[in-house]
Amino acid sequence: MDPAERVQKVRASNGFAVVSLPESPTSGYLWELEEGSPAAVVERSLEQGPPPGVAGGGGFRTFRLKISQRLPATVCFVLRRPWEAEPLERRTFEIVCEA
Repeated sequence: MDPAERVQKVRASNGFAVVSLPESPTSGYLWELEEGSPAAVVERSLEQGPPPGVAGGGGFRTFRLKISQRLPATVCFVLRRPWEAEPLERRTFEIVCEA
């Protein structure tokens, strides 16, 4: 199994979870919460670009998720261009209660 395909755990606190994924928006590929992921809704999405002076470099997209289901719950993100149907990559996260 490809390491990017394994399920990663994310801890939720006070009904929210945060997921950060590497992204290079200049390529046209953007992360989004996959449709049909009823466990959470995106409250906020923040793009963090490359450091100043690094043209075309990658950055991160950070999602703040409002949990709408009992935990543990699973959410899936896809990396795709808006005009393409098939994603380049898919990442799955299991959201668990903060201990």
